[in-house]
Amino acid sequence: MQTIVVLNFGEEHAKTIAEILGKFGFRGLLRDYEIKAADIKQIPHLAGIVFSGGPQSVLEADAEQVDPEIFTLGLPMLGICYGMHLMVKHLGGKVVRQHEEEGTKSLAIHESGTLFKEVPNPLGVWMGHQDQVGELPDGFRLLASTENCPIAGAENKSSGIYLVQFHPERPETQNGSEILEAFAHVCS
Repeated sequence: MQTIVVLNFGEEHAKTIAEILGKFGFRGLLRDYEIKAADIKQIPHLAGIVFSGGPQSVLEADAEQVDPEIFTLGLPMLGICYGMHLMVKHLGGKVVRQHEEEGTKSLAIHESGTLFKEVPNPLGVWMGHQDQVGELPDGFRLLASTENCPIAGAENKSSGIYLVQFHPERPETQNGSEILEAFAHVCS
């Protein structure tokens, strides 16, 4: 059975991500964000990595970080909320402070890309963030936005990196399991 590692940045529903991935034939393995890339490489049948959400802001001096070597592993990666911000910042994009947003929002899908092929448009999604992506790193294309969040979904298909501002693991997100399943297919 292939394994997708879920790096937990303090997201209360990170375990749910691992459980949903299990429904698609993957072993969802929850690990603390401080795990080293060398230790991740030792995980049998490693197929991908999910960066969970979390309560912090990547703009804070003491923001939780990952071993930068993780980005050199060549695995498909999905960044969710805080995980999206961390990946964007590490890869050369820009994260900006915005007013705090929480609750169900309407996601407009501009391009289906990899993650949004099997979901309705617009899509009700759960948002819970205080920052947002102001500028995507080179090589990424915008896929989706909400009224208050211009960059709510993006991908760099050639690098296998996918980003969502919302929480697909939350029950308030319509078709969230299908979005996680689409990422799982990339990992197979």
